[in-house]
Amino acid sequence: MKGKVLISGASGYVGSEIAKYLHEQGYEVVSLGRNKRGTYRNIEYSLGANLASQDLEFFDVLIHCAYDFGPLTWGEIKTKNVDSAEKLFSQAKLCGIEKIILISSMSSFKDTQSTYGKAKKAIENHAINHGAICIRPGVVWGRSSKGLVGTLKKMAGFPILPIIGHQADIYTCFDQDLAILCSKLINAFNPESIYYAANPAPIKFSALMKTLAKAGNNRPMLIPVPWQPIYYSLKFLEIIFRKSIVFRSDSVKGLMAANPNPNFTSTNELNLKQRTFGDI
Repeated sequence: MKGKVLISGASGYVGSEIAKYLHEQGYEVVSLGRNKRGTYRNIEYSLGANLASQDLEFFDVLIHCAYDFGPLTWGEIKTKNVDSAEKLFSQAKLCGIEKIILISSMSSFKDTQSTYGKAKKAIENHAINHGAICIRPGVVWGRSSKGLVGTLKKMAGFPILPIIGHQADIYTCFDQDLAILCSKLINAFNPESIYYAANPAPIKFSALMKTLAKAGNNRPMLIPVPWQPIYYSLKFLEIIFRKSIVFRSDSVKGLMAANPNPNFTSTNELNLKQRTFGDI
């Protein structure tokens, strides 16, 4: 057994892929969350909850993947995701967990425009204060139709498809490459550092949608449209219904205002091949 790894959000798409890979590599994986029927032993937890010290003892690594997309206002997001992450990091350190890895996002950077990116940046600040490593994945994809790419794949099946920001650059991350990076960083832990997890060559949003359409044997008519009307329409629906409808308005902003200068130097030094979108 290589060590004991505690993973928050292990029942979600990204967390489950990381958990599966680490388990296959010989780690003892324990889930931290509300899913009692998962593959791994689970410690009951919800974001912001208190954990008993004995729950966190004897773990070598904490990988924090959990994030609640339900809250829409900054106050709600800060309480549910940012403050809860700082609390978890503090508890982990007090219980002797030396290695903490935060699964952040490429939406996190200095001048990010999306609320999600701002939240992830705030969580990164807390993580680094606790000596953690932060991983910033691009848009995560894989053999399954989950996450943001899963939603886009469903949209690619429409006969007529409005394309927002068709020339926007999208950085993509194969889910297993992200899991491999986590494994490498556990063994070569460099505190208070940031790693980008994505293929260094971005793909245009229109090309990404064409690839998804082709994978589903669809040939939609692509119509370029400005992103702002789509963003404000979704935002209006969120205000009315108090939840996201089909696609989050903040995701639109995040896709259209991505980090223009991601630094892949640290990741490249680990000799990890980041696969091209659709190349599996």
